[in-house]
Amino acid sequence: MASPRAPNILITGTPATGKTSMAQLIAQELQLKHIEVGKVIKEERFYTSFDEELDTRIIEEDDEDRLLDFLEPKMMEGGVVVDYHSCEFFPERWFQIVVVLRTSTEVLFERLSGRGYGDAKRDENMEAEIIGVVEEEARSSYGEDVVVCRENNNLDEMAATIDFVRELYEQKSNHQ
Repeated sequence: MASPRAPNILITGTPATGKTSMAQLIAQELQLKHIEVGKVIKEERFYTSFDEELDTRIIEEDDEDRLLDFLEPKMMEGGVVVDYHSCEFFPERWFQIVVVLRTSTEVLFERLSGRGYGDAKRDENMEAEIIGVVEEEARSSYGEDVVVCRENNNLDEMAATIDFVRELYEQKSNHQ
């Protein structure tokens, strides 16, 4: 299988850890393209149904396959920053850097509540962050040299992560 022509970055984490903001800032800083997968799923209708209680789209295997087919050409061009709350179904070859954002439970609770999440959805996401579901998923899906975990509770941590990713991206670009 072919590899991307330039490194790609995945920003992942529990909802409300700051993935989209981080991905937008990194894309701007490094002059890369940004793909917000949740938005693509919604706009291109890569979902089967909608769960009212959890206020979320239900994505079946066929939906994932159609999404991956849609994204493949963009990912092979390279130079893309992708953000999504899950990562295990993306091909490993797509990403040379995977950043898992972690957030303290206090900050996460405030962010989720601020978004108007219902109790069930907020509780599910809080539990996922406490257990480290996304970090575990990333570590089991990608090589140890690809995955980095970063705290994202405030602007200082966000700025430090952007600097860290810039340096990592430059290293990966020089070795490609």
